[in-house]
Amino acid sequence: MKHYCAVFTAAICLCWATGSAANDTNPGTLWYRQPATNWMTEALPVGNGAMGAMVFGGTSWERIQFNEKSLWNGDEKRACCYQAFGNLFLRFDASTPATNYSRTLDIGRGVQTTSYEQGGVRFTREVIASYPAKVIVVRMTADKPGAFIGNLWLADMHGGDVLAGKNRLTATGILNNGLDYESQVVVVTEGGSVTPAFEGGFDNKPVPRIPPGLAVLDGSRDVYLAAGNAKRGQDPYLELTDTDPAGKPLVIGGAWFDRGISFRIPGGLAFDLGGKYRWVSFTTELPEGIALQVLADGKQVGEVTGGYVCLPIAGAKELKIVSKSNANVSLGHLRVSPAKAEPVKDAGLVRAVSAARVPNFPDALPPVSLRFEQCNAITLVLGAKTAYLPDRAKGWRGPHPHESLTCTVDAAAARSYAELCAEHERDHRVPFGSLQLSLGSTPPEVAARPTDERLERYGRGAADPELEGLFFQFGRYLLIASSRPGSLPANLQGVWNEVNNPPWTCDYHADINVEMNYWPADVANLSECFQPLADWMLASLPVWTETTRATFKVPGWTIRGHNGVQGGFGSQWYHACNAWLCRNLWDHYEFTQDKEFLRRVYPMMKQAAEYWDAQLIERDGKLLTSVTYSPEHGPHEEGISFAHQLVWDLYGNTAAAAAILGADREFAERLTSRRAKLLGPQIGRWGQLQEWKGDIDDPKDHHRHTSHLLAVYPGVQISPEKTPELATAAATSLIARGEESTGWALAWRINIWARLREAERAYGYIRRQLRPVTSLKIQGDAGGGTYANLLDCCPPFQIDGNFGYTAGVAEMLVQSQHGIIELLPALPKAWPTGNVKGIRARGGYEVDIEWKKGKVTAYRIASQQPREVKIRVNGDVKTITTEKL
Repeated sequence: MKHYCAVFTAAICLCWATGSAANDTNPGTLWYRQPATNWMTEALPVGNGAMGAMVFGGTSWERIQFNEKSLWNGDEKRACCYQAFGNLFLRFDASTPATNYSRTLDIGRGVQTTSYEQGGVRFTREVIASYPAKVIVVRMTADKPGAFIGNLWLADMHGGDVLAGKNRLTATGILNNGLDYESQVVVVTEGGSVTPAFEGGFDNKPVPRIPPGLAVLDGSRDVYLAAGNAKRGQDPYLELTDTDPAGKPLVIGGAWFDRGISFRIPGGLAFDLGGKYRWVSFTTELPEGIALQVLADGKQVGEVTGGYVCLPIAGAKELKIVSKSNANVSLGHLRVSPAKAEPVKDAGLVRAVSAARVPNFPDALPPVSLRFEQCNAITLVLGAKTAYLPDRAKGWRGPHPHESLTCTVDAAAARSYAELCAEHERDHRVPFGSLQLSLGSTPPEVAARPTDERLERYGRGAADPELEGLFFQFGRYLLIASSRPGSLPANLQGVWNEVNNPPWTCDYHADINVEMNYWPADVANLSECFQPLADWMLASLPVWTETTRATFKVPGWTIRGHNGVQGGFGSQWYHACNAWLCRNLWDHYEFTQDKEFLRRVYPMMKQAAEYWDAQLIERDGKLLTSVTYSPEHGPHEEGISFAHQLVWDLYGNTAAAAAILGADREFAERLTSRRAKLLGPQIGRWGQLQEWKGDIDDPKDHHRHTSHLLAVYPGVQISPEKTPELATAAATSLIARGEESTGWALAWRINIWARLREAERAYGYIRRQLRPVTSLKIQGDAGGGTYANLLDCCPPFQIDGNFGYTAGVAEMLVQSQHGIIELLPALPKAWPTGNVKGIRARGGYEVDIEWKKGKVTAYRIASQQPREVKIRVNGDVKTITTEKL
């Protein structure tokens, strides 16, 4: 039986466009008039959970920076950093500027598209990150045959070996923690040809190929290392000669530099080069043999049988390095080894060493590339994997990824792009299409503008409800792209990371951030995206438990603030964050009613409760938490509100889980009893909700964290209906924190105000978060906003703000935390008319709502099996029977 206040008069599903025209007004599309020049603020993200890429959409150059989420250094002791993986660079041979440019990201299809005209030819480039195929695919087409001429580089960010085969580039290496990794790109062309080549470099100067085999000098003669243009016109190169001026030069290596310089090597080797790299000198003495390898930029790992310079010189015993380099220039690394005359393995391949630091558009690239000429169309299939295995019993390591990665990439390359794209879109639409939202209509002339222009207009105070709805759906898109089953959970930047020393190590920050990442997962109908968080927690639990018991001599587990992928920690202990992570687990159960999931995670909840059962102390008849910290703020002391609220939450949820599973009755009763003795939330001298046991809150403190308001959201201890005085105190505290903050903190405030039923205050923070970051002064805690590509500004970039916004909008439309489904509990005046279809409520319910003039006009509530449920609609409480899903 359907429960409607009125019959729907219009379909509420949004129609996602499949085109990418520059005037696309589809609310599911981001689009721009120009290529990206900045990774963080302008490039557009694609992802399949495990892999992600940031696409720049260039014309003469294209950069696709990619990641694979298991590329982490660190171990069980240290979390360390999430690492960047590499870059694909495309250089097109073109002499004319591009016109009629358009760059789009259709989040409904999961397709990034770049199109432009150049030299009378229309070029189109699409990028998808296919979850079914486990690869990133780039498809390039033109409306003229033979239009594609240029080069492709695969640049590894860790100095691994780069090999080129007939139509494949492979980069492989090993991190300093012993983790093997590999990336591959296969090129499939229609018409034309593709061949390995040494190509590129400064001003695109070519480099001569290095013949197979290594030349070995006996060290008894002086030799000359010359760099000049004697053999190749104006293209500087290096050659090795003996001391006889009349002798023929033996060219065994090549490189390009800004300026050609000549050097004499009398029984040793002195190598200096100038130009862009400043001055770097390498000197050697010669009694035994060494191999000297010089790179234009970055590191090298592994054997090199080709590259910029490969000069095995016999008779050297010692290698001395003297650097006169200036600024942040890394010339290269040297590998010392006995000089041998050996043939090159895999002589049919070209092997080079990749640059460790590659700028946005390269001044330096590894010398090996693939050259494509006169191609009608090109498809690139990119894959990346590591040997990481989420299993402590197996040492966190599986086999080298080469074999499985090759199979994955080859299987995708054997299929047509049309087939891969259709499969990708079908898969993407299943989770993404499960929820449709309209918050009102934007005037067509405004909706027709590029996204960055609309954002600037919005920042000046203009209305744009479709942009607000797009930002909501963009958060859902990012969660799908960074958290699919079988992958690691979304980290501080989802899956996207450009550098090897990222902000806050791009980790799993447990004092708000990783929890916030998953706030929208269930309410926004993306429950399958939650699985990676639970999997990561279960895989890490043995290390967490062992470390906790060794440190505190108590049962159970807790964690520090900074966490990696092998159970390793960083930062200080955030004891109550074990309970916060368990709140995420319990929320997922409440939304899905999945008892098998609850059975799987209940032991983890129980062990977290056991930890606190051993840590609580009694003072004046009340139980207090031991000394801990209100995240990133204030003194360490007993009984802080953050910890008390989370332990109260953990005890209640764990006892409820035990009852549902018919387990641990006595333990559950103990938790219930001790929960009642916990010191509850306290109201301080200026009417605030106290952050600490002592009444020491400063009303002028505008700190970004609002940890003592966790009992409002995502917790359930405080609410306007059940605890009105505490709700008022929470509001007083939140007002005192000020109106400005970082991106994720603005998002948290949306959720708290929604729970407090303060619709206009919640909407005020939507306006603040969705401002263009260029209009803000990025300083201290007042650095929130949104970049042109709609990524959240912390600053710099943190993805939790995107996810927190999506959760906040959902919280304004539907709430279900107290056993009743409330429709439009915090609807602002800015959204008088709208609809939502597919939003979720606790209890396993799916909800559709239509509203006009701020009132619900139609609704539908469905569940797997029809059953009675209590709802609040337009202020009235009633009991209905749900429809069957």
